[in-house]
Amino acid sequence: MPVRRPCCSAWRVRCWRCCLPCSPPRPCNLVLVAVSGLATLVVWSSVCVCHIRFRREWARDGHSADELDYRAPGFPVLPWLAIVMCIGALVLVVLDETQRSTLIA
Repeated sequence: MPVRRPCCSAWRVRCWRCCLPCSPPRPCNLVLVAVSGLATLVVWSSVCVCHIRFRREWARDGHSADELDYRAPGFPVLPWLAIVMCIGALVLVVLDETQRSTLIA
């Protein structure tokens, strides 16, 4: 018999989640979540790399940071820190058996 979830609110109002049986996640769900997480790592890494390269090219062309309409706070430390954190998350993906399959796909 499936386990029922407790009511979601203090007012004892039942929502759609309370009426559904609890079940373990299926492998398809794990793969979808893992692939979307990996895509997020790739996107944020590329954003940081593009930011660093843009600022390097901007300075190489003789411009200063004061000419920019928007200067990201914490440059250049924060983009590099974000890259390190993305690499750390990627290492954790490699160490997790349920998410390791996303590196193959």
